[in-house]
Amino acid sequence: MSTEKRGKFLVFSGPSGVGKGTIIRSLLNQRKDTYLAVSATTRLPRQNEIDGHDYYFMSEDTFKKNISEDAFVEYCLVHGNYYGTLKSEIESHLSTGRDVIIEIDVQGARKARKRYPELKGIFIKPPSKEELVKRLNSRATDQSSVIKRRLAEVDSEMAAMPEYDYVVENRDLDTAVNEVIELINKL
Repeated sequence: MSTEKRGKFLVFSGPSGVGKGTIIRSLLNQRKDTYLAVSATTRLPRQNEIDGHDYYFMSEDTFKKNISEDAFVEYCLVHGNYYGTLKSEIESHLSTGRDVIIEIDVQGARKARKRYPELKGIFIKPPSKEELVKRLNSRATDQSSVIKRRLAEVDSEMAAMPEYDYVVENRDLDTAVNEVIELINKL
Protein backbone atom coordinates (compact mmCIF):
# COMPACT_ATOMS: atom_id res chain seq x y z
CA MET A 1 0.00 0.00 0.00
CA SER A 2 1.41 3.40 -0.99
CA THR A 3 1.46 6.02 1.72
CA GLU A 4 3.10 8.64 -0.45
CA LYS A 5 1.75 12.03 0.50
CA ARG A 6 0.55 14.65 -1.93
CA GLY A 7 2.72 17.72 -2.42
CA LYS A 8 1.73 21.25 -1.42
CA PHE A 9 0.37 23.62 -4.04
CA LEU A 10 1.74 27.14 -3.57
CA VAL A 11 0.85 30.33 -5.42
CA PHE A 12 3.19 33.31 -5.32
CA SER A 13 1.84 36.74 -6.26
CA GLY A 14 2.87 40.33 -5.76
CA PRO A 15 3.60 43.48 -7.71
CA SER A 16 6.00 43.42 -10.63
CA GLY A 17 9.54 44.10 -9.45
CA VAL A 18 8.97 42.92 -5.87
CA GLY A 19 11.38 40.00 -6.29
CA LYS A 20 9.05 37.00 -6.63
CA GLY A 21 11.22 35.33 -9.25
CA THR A 22 14.41 35.89 -7.29
CA ILE A 23 12.84 34.49 -4.11
CA ILE A 24 11.48 31.47 -6.00
CA ARG A 25 14.87 30.74 -7.64
CA SER A 26 16.58 30.85 -4.22
CA LEU A 27 13.87 28.64 -2.78
CA LEU A 28 14.26 26.08 -5.59
CA ASN A 29 18.02 25.96 -5.02
CA GLN A 30 17.45 25.09 -1.36
CA ARG A 31 14.44 22.77 -1.71
CA LYS A 32 15.02 20.13 -4.36
CA ASP A 33 11.55 18.64 -3.65
CA THR A 34 9.90 21.80 -5.00
CA TYR A 35 8.94 22.41 -8.63
CA LEU A 36 8.14 25.66 -10.42
CA ALA A 37 5.32 24.97 -12.86
CA VAL A 38 5.95 26.08 -16.43
CA SER A 39 3.20 28.28 -17.86
CA ALA A 40 1.79 28.04 -21.35
CA THR A 41 1.55 31.06 -23.64
CA THR A 42 0.62 32.06 -27.16
CA ARG A 43 3.27 34.77 -27.34
CA LEU A 44 6.34 34.15 -29.45
CA PRO A 45 9.51 32.95 -27.70
CA ARG A 46 12.07 35.61 -26.88
CA GLN A 47 15.72 35.08 -27.68
CA ASN A 48 17.17 32.25 -25.56
CA GLU A 49 13.75 31.05 -24.31
CA ILE A 50 13.26 27.30 -24.54
CA ASP A 51 9.91 25.58 -25.11
CA GLY A 52 9.03 23.45 -22.10
CA HIS A 53 11.53 25.22 -19.87
CA ASP A 54 10.62 28.92 -19.94
CA TYR A 55 7.09 28.42 -21.27
CA TYR A 56 5.08 25.96 -23.28
CA PHE A 57 4.73 27.96 -26.49
CA MET A 58 1.43 27.20 -28.23
CA SER A 59 -0.48 28.47 -31.17
CA GLU A 60 -3.68 30.31 -30.32
CA ASP A 61 -5.70 27.43 -31.78
CA THR A 62 -3.93 24.91 -29.54
CA PHE A 63 -4.37 27.13 -26.50
CA LYS A 64 -8.09 27.58 -27.21
CA LYS A 65 -8.46 23.81 -27.71
CA ASN A 66 -6.95 23.34 -24.24
CA ILE A 67 -9.42 25.89 -22.87
CA SER A 68 -12.34 24.00 -24.41
CA GLU A 69 -11.01 20.75 -22.90
CA ASP A 70 -10.79 22.38 -19.43
CA ALA A 71 -7.04 21.68 -19.36
CA PHE A 72 -6.06 24.83 -17.45
CA VAL A 73 -6.00 25.57 -13.73
CA GLU A 74 -6.22 29.22 -14.75
CA TYR A 75 -5.64 31.31 -17.85
CA CYS A 76 -5.97 34.89 -19.00
CA LEU A 77 -5.52 37.11 -22.03
CA VAL A 78 -2.85 39.78 -21.49
CA HIS A 79 -1.91 42.31 -24.16
CA GLY A 80 -3.16 40.06 -26.94
CA ASN A 81 -1.51 36.85 -25.74
CA TYR A 82 -2.91 33.99 -23.67
CA TYR A 83 -1.11 32.74 -20.57
CA GLY A 84 -2.15 29.81 -18.42
CA THR A 85 -1.18 26.99 -16.11
CA LEU A 86 -1.94 23.47 -17.31
CA LYS A 87 -3.58 21.10 -14.82
CA SER A 88 -1.26 18.32 -16.04
CA GLU A 89 1.74 20.48 -15.11
CA ILE A 90 0.46 20.69 -11.52
CA GLU A 91 -0.96 17.20 -11.01
CA SER A 92 2.00 15.28 -12.39
CA HIS A 93 4.18 16.70 -9.59
CA LEU A 94 1.70 17.01 -6.69
CA SER A 95 0.76 13.35 -7.08
CA THR A 96 4.39 12.30 -6.55
CA GLY A 97 4.69 14.29 -3.32
CA ARG A 98 6.59 17.24 -4.79
CA ASP A 99 5.58 20.74 -3.77
CA VAL A 100 4.53 22.86 -6.76
CA ILE A 101 4.82 26.63 -7.12
CA ILE A 102 3.08 28.83 -9.64
CA GLU A 103 3.90 32.52 -9.97
CA ILE A 104 0.79 34.33 -11.15
CA ASP A 105 -1.12 37.56 -10.71
CA VAL A 106 -3.96 38.00 -8.24
CA GLN A 107 -6.69 37.24 -10.82
CA GLY A 108 -4.99 33.97 -11.73
CA ALA A 109 -4.57 33.12 -8.04
CA ARG A 110 -8.31 33.58 -7.49
CA LYS A 111 -9.09 31.18 -10.34
CA ALA A 112 -6.54 28.63 -9.12
CA ARG A 113 -7.99 28.69 -5.58
CA LYS A 114 -11.45 27.87 -6.96
CA ARG A 115 -10.05 24.68 -8.51
CA TYR A 116 -7.66 23.87 -5.66
CA PRO A 117 -9.10 25.07 -2.34
CA GLU A 118 -6.12 23.49 -0.54
CA LEU A 119 -3.75 25.85 -2.36
CA LYS A 120 -1.67 28.13 -0.13
CA GLY A 121 -1.17 31.70 -1.32
CA ILE A 122 1.99 33.65 -0.53
CA PHE A 123 1.92 37.34 -1.35
CA ILE A 124 5.31 39.05 -1.67
CA LYS A 125 5.10 42.73 -0.83
CA PRO A 126 7.66 45.51 -1.17
CA PRO A 127 8.86 47.48 1.85
CA SER A 128 7.31 50.57 0.22
CA LYS A 129 5.99 51.79 -3.10
CA GLU A 130 9.05 54.06 -3.39
CA GLU A 131 11.36 51.06 -3.06
CA LEU A 132 9.36 49.21 -5.71
CA VAL A 133 9.72 52.16 -8.12
CA LYS A 134 13.47 52.16 -7.44
CA ARG A 135 13.73 48.41 -8.12
CA LEU A 136 11.74 48.59 -11.35
CA ASN A 137 13.87 51.47 -12.63
CA SER A 138 17.16 49.83 -11.63
CA ARG A 139 16.34 46.59 -13.50
CA ALA A 140 16.68 48.48 -16.78
CA THR A 141 14.74 45.74 -18.57
CA ASP A 142 11.51 47.64 -19.24
CA GLN A 143 10.62 50.80 -21.11
CA SER A 144 9.25 53.67 -19.03
CA SER A 145 5.75 53.09 -20.46
CA VAL A 146 5.84 49.48 -19.21
CA ILE A 147 7.05 50.59 -15.78
CA LYS A 148 4.23 53.17 -15.57
CA ARG A 149 1.65 50.51 -16.48
CA ARG A 150 3.05 48.13 -13.86
CA LEU A 151 3.05 50.85 -11.20
CA ALA A 152 -0.58 51.68 -12.03
CA GLU A 153 -1.48 48.10 -11.04
CA VAL A 154 0.35 48.12 -7.68
CA ASP A 155 -2.50 49.51 -5.56
CA SER A 156 -5.07 46.99 -6.81
CA GLU A 157 -2.55 44.15 -6.36
CA MET A 158 -1.71 45.28 -2.83
CA ALA A 159 -5.43 45.48 -2.03
CA ALA A 160 -5.63 41.70 -2.67
CA MET A 161 -3.17 40.85 0.14
CA PRO A 162 -5.93 39.80 2.59
CA GLU A 163 -6.92 37.02 0.15
CA TYR A 164 -3.56 35.28 0.72
CA ASP A 165 -2.65 32.87 3.48
CA TYR A 166 0.72 34.50 4.07
CA VAL A 167 2.34 37.86 3.35
CA VAL A 168 6.12 38.16 3.19
CA GLU A 169 7.84 41.52 2.92
CA ASN A 170 10.87 41.49 0.64
CA ARG A 171 12.98 44.12 2.38
CA ASP A 172 16.02 41.83 2.43
CA LEU A 173 16.27 38.88 0.02
CA ASP A 174 17.86 36.36 2.40
CA THR A 175 15.37 37.16 5.15
CA ALA A 176 12.42 36.86 2.74
CA VAL A 177 13.67 33.53 1.36
CA ASN A 178 14.18 32.13 4.86
CA GLU A 179 10.71 33.29 5.89
CA VAL A 180 9.13 31.60 2.85
CA ILE A 181 11.03 28.34 3.51
CA GLU A 182 9.91 28.36 7.16
CA LEU A 183 6.30 28.90 6.07
CA ILE A 184 6.40 26.02 3.59
CA ASN A 185 8.08 23.70 6.11
CA LYS A 186 5.24 24.35 8.60
CA LEU A 187 2.50 23.49 6.08
